[in-house]
Amino acid sequence: MSRPSSTAEPSARPPIVVIGVEQEWAARSLESVLGPGGVAVVRAYSGRQTLDLAEVAAPDVVVVDSRLPDIDGIDVCRALREERRIGAHVPVVLTTSGPAPRDFMRAAYAAGVWSVWEQPIDGELMLLRLQTWVDAKRVVDDAERVSLVDLESGLYTYRGLSRRAKEVLFDAARRQTPVTCIAISPMASRSGTPDDELPVSREIAVELGRIVSAEARGSDVVGRMGASDFVIVAPMTGSVGAAELVERIRDRLVTLPRTTGDRGARLTLRAGLAEASSRLLEARDGNDLLVQASTALRFAQSTRTNAVRTFAEVPTTFV
Repeated sequence: MSRPSSTAEPSARPPIVVIGVEQEWAARSLESVLGPGGVAVVRAYSGRQTLDLAEVAAPDVVVVDSRLPDIDGIDVCRALREERRIGAHVPVVLTTSGPAPRDFMRAAYAAGVWSVWEQPIDGELMLLRLQTWVDAKRVVDDAERVSLVDLESGLYTYRGLSRRAKEVLFDAARRQTPVTCIAISPMASRSGTPDDELPVSREIAVELGRIVSAEARGSDVVGRMGASDFVIVAPMTGSVGAAELVERIRDRLVTLPRTTGDRGARLTLRAGLAEASSRLLEARDGNDLLVQASTALRFAQSTRTNAVRTFAEVPTTFV
């Protein structure tokens, strides 16, 4: 597997803040301060939307309301902390409608929250804190841009994947050959049914990374996009060949010995496939290809009726 060269990319965009708030009045209250303060706001209405948008919007800060309609705010913050594409250096703020008791504050900070904001929020102080956090976060961003390889796994990071995918698409357009992106995620189930599927332990995720690397061809680009999510950009491969690769990886995954956290659980694999369209080949848009595969993976995880889904199967109403 080739290693990319290190180049820094300056960022002069305005700060991006993802806010996950269901109540309209609370969202407007935040937007009325953030917008005039030069902050770009990306609005989410549920916990699931907050997690999804935080993965694709590259936010500088994520603000989560403690009461969301589908997932508890503290659980959303914890999930954000576990998502490698977001990173521990992205400030996560939890808001409450009033004074928060000590037990609530303790649980929030244990989940990785940087700060708890109680209503009413002082707008001026909020902007000053945000600017300090954004400045510090972007110092880390600049340092991370130098490295396109994940130090723990030795695989490409999301940024490295995007760059290499662009190169693969360029070559495929020249040769007029197919390219398929495969996003995979392991799950553990106690009952053996999809109803109680949970993320696997770190040990299983590390082993899966080794399996993926071993099963991939020398021409494939392999990367890590989450705590246990992996991606393969496979040149000269269509959806059928990609699905066969997923099957080989799954066959090896289910034979892994269980760690303490996974003991007694049945391991399975969810996968999303995105075959590069003629538009993507022409545009050489590696990032779009990764997003399509990730979307197909999320669709496979949400439907749970099919372990492997293609981006073509994702309905336009799926968010």
